[in-house]
Parts: sequence; structure tokens; C-alpha cells
Amino acid sequence: MIYQLNEYRLIIPDSASYDTYEDKDFKGINLYINNKTYNIHHNKIGWSRLIINGDNFENKDLPFNEKTLKIIPINIGICS
Repeated sequence: MIYQLNEYRLIIPDSASYDTYEDKDFKGINLYINNKTYNIHHNKIGWSRLIINGDNFENKDLPFNEKTLKIIPINIGICS
């Protein structure tokens, strides 16, 4: 699946478990991998973030870019 998130076109493997959402303030995709949720979203202010929510309150909030994309443990591509 190809998912357009602001300037990024993400190539999500067909085997990935995910859902997408969009409202007046945010657009994003949740990826569910190994008991963690990887939320990649873009808000209307112009920020793209990678939020990782895991077991035992293991949470991270990172700026989203091609480097932080490598943190996600499945192969997600970016195309232009």
C-alpha cells in the first residue's frame, strides 16, 4: 500500500497491520508491530512526528524523517 503523508509517500508492506485516520487537525497511520504501536502523523501546523507506544510506558516522540523511519522494525519505503 502507498500512503501519502504530507511530502512523504510511504510504501507499507501488505503484511503489515495498520489503520489510518484523518481529522481537522491530524492525518496519520498507526502500525502495530510486536506489541508496540508506531504512529506516524502530520499535523496541520506542519510537523510530522513518529510516536512509539510500547509496553511498560516505553514511549518516544520523535520528529519524523527518513532517518527515524529506520527505527520501525519492518521495511517501509519512501518514494517520490
